[in-house]
Amino acid sequence: MQISRLLGALSVSAALSCEPAAELREDRLVSTIVRAEHPWLRVRAPLVARKFERMNARLYDFYRGTYPVFARDALEGEAGAARTEFAPGALVAGIGDAHPENVGVLLGADDALGLEFNDFDAADRVPYYWDLRRLAAGVLLAANESNESDPAARAALIAGAPAAARAAVSAYLDAVRAHLRGAPLERRADGAGAPPLEDLFRRGNRDRIARAELTELTVMADGQRRFLRGAPDPAAPTETLEELPLFAMESLPALLERYRERLETQREREFFAVLDAVRQFGSGVASMPRIRVLVLVRGPTDAADDDVVLEIKELGDSGAPGTVPPAVWADTASERVRSSAYRAWGTAAREPFWSADHWLGMPVQIRAEREAHKSLRTARLTGANGTTAALEATARAIGALLARVHCSSEEGLLTAAAIDRAVSDGSPERFVDEHTSASVAYAAVVAQDWERFRSALRARGPLLGFVPDPEDAPSTDARALLFAEATR
Repeated sequence: MQISRLLGALSVSAALSCEPAAELREDRLVSTIVRAEHPWLRVRAPLVARKFERMNARLYDFYRGTYPVFARDALEGEAGAARTEFAPGALVAGIGDAHPENVGVLLGADDALGLEFNDFDAADRVPYYWDLRRLAAGVLLAANESNESDPAARAALIAGAPAAARAAVSAYLDAVRAHLRGAPLERRADGAGAPPLEDLFRRGNRDRIARAELTELTVMADGQRRFLRGAPDPAAPTETLEELPLFAMESLPALLERYRERLETQREREFFAVLDAVRQFGSGVASMPRIRVLVLVRGPTDAADDDVVLEIKELGDSGAPGTVPPAVWADTASERVRSSAYRAWGTAAREPFWSADHWLGMPVQIRAEREAHKSLRTARLTGANGTTAALEATARAIGALLARVHCSSEEGLLTAAAIDRAVSDGSPERFVDEHTSASVAYAAVVAQDWERFRSALRARGPLLGFVPDPEDAPSTDARALLFAEATR
């Protein structure tokens, strides 16, 4: 990791001049992470330890796993995440964790790919600039993960990353003002001339045609398709599929019937006949401790080549409550996520299998598991995808995408009007300067926080000093669902 180079490029000395003493910042960091993970630490500490291991290994994964830190910094005015002179009180129905790796291509109801945000775990009503600065800081941090085998290309991209962050902010402002004046909230169905996005659409369409998820996740046995067990991808040995406990398997038909009835596109009951199901481990970063299950269902016919894979994922709180009263904007986590996704995508672009419900006492999200659904990954910022021009073009596209999402709600249009008034005196450049500078400063703080986090793990142990209470140990059934070894 070229942290020193990143910190130099982001002028970290200026960014840190207002920080608390290093040890106080480490305590703040650790306490915020432990508080956010507390429900999972109490019952499933080994899974949280695996999450911390992943965050320890890679700067961008640390960023992905620390949205609650960002939210607390933004709420309390810390570290460049908060304060703006441009419509500071305006809230939008936002993404929350709006970093670039939560952008990708999704198949809509028309079976065409579109560029969309694809993770709504942290979606909530937040100040617009939280999303904007989270996105722009992510662009900066992505540069540090680029061009793994070409240090010179990585250094060049790190040097050019502030311009890319600025492009994201500028595109956001332009798109917000355009939507306010009636520009349609259209789905982007191409890569906008950005090589990383063109790569997403190319690979997504290839795997859409091939139904690659069936090849990669399943095998044929005795004339019927079933999931592989173990690690389907040898390149990712920690991501495994394991047996699902019988009680959980038996509860799936009732869940899928409720789910079927809520889908906008109605399908016959036989479509969701369960053929197989497995517990999935090791996927994601922020959501790694949560329960994920893959379910193989019959699909439209009895033929094995049109079987469908669904993912059931446990949901939690957004990580950003308390911005303004009433602080909580949805009755349940599942309803918050479902409504956020539907609002963000619009009608034509909605992924037709995406919904949410409750299962075994947990709020869950249900969606199609498709290899066509590709996400931006910093590891793919190499070669033609890893140039300053490529990053700038990508940043412009996702900055405009964020504006479209924000303007899809009534409060978002009110925010757009407030922003427009704030820059109508000829200060669009100051808007871009302010949010870019704040994002640069916060990206530098994240890099320093990553080092603090790694130091804290070494000094305090794999759970950052948290000691599970034996009385919180899960029941036998819960343990069988939570931990792979309990099913063996």
